[in-house]
Amino acid sequence: MIKILSVPHVHTHIIPRQDSDLERTDDIYDLMDGEEGNVGGHQKEAQTQQEQTQQRQQWQKQNEKHKQALALEDSVRKPRSGEEMQKEAKWLSEEMTKQEQIDASSGSNNGGSRAVGRAGSSVL
Repeated sequence: MIKILSVPHVHTHIIPRQDSDLERTDDIYDLMDGEEGNVGGHQKEAQTQQEQTQQRQQWQKQNEKHKQALALEDSVRKPRSGEEMQKEAKWLSEEMTKQEQIDASSGSNNGGSRAVGRAGSSVL
């Protein structure tokens, strides 16, 4: 059960004004009821935009660090020869064949992960 307690209080808006800022003095109430008077909404929107900007800046910094790490990694990586890649392709093919044999003997197909286009002599 929810109980509501009503407390007598005074609610005041202090709004800076200038002479002749509105044609009719009471027009201020229409403005307060409209979008212009949604001060809390404007503050939340500004805060959200600031948070999004901060998040975007953080992502950009992380992305830049990642790019730098990849560039460093690439700078120390030496190119592999065709013979080295051929050996690796043969080794991977043998490993996949072993796994297929294990899967076949256990009655499992390991989620359907089957070698398509096996690495062979045509792979460089």
